[in-house]
Amino acid sequence: MKRLRILTLCSVVLAATIFFTKKRNPTTITEGEGLVIKKEWLTVSKNSKTPKESIRPADQTFLTFPEWYLVFSPDEQAQYFKNQTATSFPFMSHIRQIWEGYHIVNEQIKGNFPTNTGYHFMIWVIGSSASVEYSIKAWYETVIGRLTDTGDSITDEDRFNAQYTQDYVDFIKDRPWYEFDFKKQLTSFWSSPSFFGNHFFRKIERKYMLTSEFMVKLVYGKLIGLGTVTVYDTALPTTEVLVNLIPTADSNLQINKKYSDLWLFL
Repeated sequence: MKRLRILTLCSVVLAATIFFTKKRNPTTITEGEGLVIKKEWLTVSKNSKTPKESIRPADQTFLTFPEWYLVFSPDEQAQYFKNQTATSFPFMSHIRQIWEGYHIVNEQIKGNFPTNTGYHFMIWVIGSSASVEYSIKAWYETVIGRLTDTGDSITDEDRFNAQYTQDYVDFIKDRPWYEFDFKKQLTSFWSSPSFFGNHFFRKIERKYMLTSEFMVKLVYGKLIGLGTVTVYDTALPTTEVLVNLIPTADSNLQINKKYSDLWLFL
């Protein structure tokens, strides 16, 4: 038995080493060699007319790329889960895209701005969290999910997963992910899909998988929320924009401040 455990451990380590060291073509590439961003985009105006309290560091605009990827990745999952199960989703490719995108953006802006330690740290945290989540899901779906997979989203649980993912995406487009009500989703999950039905083993397995996800994210989200409040200011759901013409298409805009020839909209 001892030899079996040692052999199993060595096999897992060897498989992981081969997987992570295997040479693969990049999933995210730039349009050319060297600096592809216009040089003038990397300059900071010393005479900005935007109020100081409303100015966002210029490098932060570029660094939102990997941050927004973690919005579009769940969005892609939501669309995928409408017709196919999560078991066949390429989670590991998405992990690569998270870090390849961050690396490319960082290489483009490196040396042009002071290091934005706080924002980089935030990307490391959310990128690492997503990587751990996707790795666990990739392993679980390959080893366990494949045993019950139906190929199509035909069980109530798979359809619930698709709707939950879409609700989550709609929420995080405006608010931080950790404010999402995972407790409500968990309650709804156990009150709406039937316990018995066709593909019973798939239903039970999905109940275990989704329940585990909701419970982990509920606890982890609370912890991240507490840490974020301690380190960062409260996230604002608005953006201030300085314009020289009053837009008329969007009635939700409001004038926050007016200058002689400019308007600051909220």
